[in-house]
Amino acid sequence: MKKLAAVIVAAGSSTRMGKSIPKQFIKINNIPVLAYSLMAFQNSYLVDEIFVVSQLSWFDKIIRIANKFGISKLREVVPGGDLRQDSSLNGVIAAENFEYIAVHDAARPMIDLSDINKVIEGAFECGCSLLASKITDTVAYVDSNKFDITEYGNRENLIAVHTPQVLKRTIILKSLSLARDLKIVLTDDISGAKMQGHRVKVVFSKNPNIKLTVPHDLKLITMYFQQTLANSIHTNLS
Repeated sequence: MKKLAAVIVAAGSSTRMGKSIPKQFIKINNIPVLAYSLMAFQNSYLVDEIFVVSQLSWFDKIIRIANKFGISKLREVVPGGDLRQDSSLNGVIAAENFEYIAVHDAARPMIDLSDINKVIEGAFECGCSLLASKITDTVAYVDSNKFDITEYGNRENLIAVHTPQVLKRTIILKSLSLARDLKIVLTDDISGAKMQGHRVKVVFSKNPNIKLTVPHDLKLITMYFQQTLANSIHTNLS
């Protein structure tokens, strides 16, 4: 049985949310955003342990959340870095006894258990895997002034990249370490693996997986969970 650790990155300052608290601690239906991801990975039979990467001042709060929501797989809370990729690297280094690492943004509370398992299985198959969604809007490139369209893109060959992203630990450790040493800023964890020439299995999400970035996202995510709860109640009463 392959050993896998989930690294949940929750070290961002959330300046675009305009809130007095980091977005991972905002409550939706009285549950902190971070807790949704913790519970999803806790419930995956493919996840052995969980590491959360965060700022030192938030360690106690994260441990309290984990205890309250029964996150028995939480192994360690790890200090974050200056960049997101530095935070990921710190989590990967801490998870030293695992063959695979699943990196997930704490700001994606809508992550579905079945999607987690499919992405992990994809990585077990080829070494690297990520969750994504198809793009339905027309996409275009604009000039440097953001004024005029310069070219239209073919959306058939474009995807919206999400997390979790799952990689062999040897691959992600090498790519993130190399990026740090060469001062390369990565767009995500998988991009470092692509720089090394690794193939990546794309798994399309069957469920919404919005990243909480701006206040409007919070409204959409709240509506989703309220509708999910209403559907659950209706099913149980039927």
